[in-house]
Amino acid sequence: QKLVPALTDYQWYTGYADVIDKLVTKCWQEEAYAEVQLRKVTR
Repeated sequence: QKLVPALTDYQWYTGYADVIDKLVTKCWQEEAYAEVQLRKVTR
């Protein structure tokens, strides 16, 4: 049982581009936040 449909790379990206971009952006934001917090406790 597949969890995702069988799509070409182009179909996959165009169909999910907004979601992927938002997830990547959120990951970068969280990484930056974590780095700041780590610096605060390891000074």
